[in-house]
Amino acid sequence: MTEVLDAGRSRFRERAILSDPRSARERANPSRLPAEDGSRWQHGAMTTRILLTEDDDGVRARVEIALKDAGFEVDACESGESALVSFGRRPPELLLVGLMLRGIDGFAVITEIRRHSQAPIIVLSARRDPADIVRALEIGADDYVTKPFDDESRPGPIRPSRPR
Repeated sequence: MTEVLDAGRSRFRERAILSDPRSARERANPSRLPAEDGSRWQHGAMTTRILLTEDDDGVRARVEIALKDAGFEVDACESGESALVSFGRRPPELLLVGLMLRGIDGFAVITEIRRHSQAPIIVLSARRDPADIVRALEIGADDYVTKPFDDESRPGPIRPSRPR
């Protein structure tokens, strides 16, 4: 009897797959849904929003493209002021912050963000001085990645090294 039920379930599964308009990729990972505009994938019901603040136009563009290709929603800013404005408008789930920004520097951005949010902050900086690294971590950064990256379009892990 169980063999008959198993055979019936198998045929039902085959018919369901054949009539399912979703691609094999979508069926294999049902927790990922297509974005409303169809341009990228969302994880669960929402795309993770990342605020990228980097003063170097080339690095900012490459990192933004890589993150968008990976399915993240990215708000890219070139200055500390624009990062704080963007954060105030719509707080992100993760921040990637450079230290040598135009106007308000990255240390001030991290300090201000920490007053309002516990979202993970990863510093992306060419500064390799241990004092800068310690200072950034002490004021609230979760991780510190030095530039240049092995591949500048991949800034390292998008998960903080220590949980908040």
